[in-house]
Amino acid sequence: MHKYQGGDGIAWLYRTSNRYQWHRIFGAFLVIVCLITWVMELYGLVGVCPYCQTQRTLLGILGILLIIDSITLHFLISIFLIILGIDVACAQIFLHIKTGSFPNGMYTLLAWGSAYLFLIVSLFIIARVIAKLSKKAQHE
Repeated sequence: MHKYQGGDGIAWLYRTSNRYQWHRIFGAFLVIVCLITWVMELYGLVGVCPYCQTQRTLLGILGILLIIDSITLHFLISIFLIILGIDVACAQIFLHIKTGSFPNGMYTLLAWGSAYLFLIVSLFIIARVIAKLSKKAQHE
């Protein structure tokens, strides 16, 4: 069993992700959250918010990409989606700060949560890319 040894953050995530497939579990979690939040909006349980719609859709797509686990898809698509998602989340946060109106504190909290989820996804993707590249290097 791998124990965390201080200072080796990405390497530790890479080792545990390889062994326990955390990236796929996290990807499934993101897809489930995406589907639940879309159903909630379609049934009128939450307000319509274009920022939220974009963020939840991007998180769902990234969840699918984490489950598929393809290095080509990660490099070509994931990084772009992560940057776009962080940009949308920050735009929503700054819009609330700029106007000084927080119509619902939950929107701001969810925007911060979304920004952090995009950062966590980026760590998983970096760990997966490192894993794939190190496997290729070992075989050559």
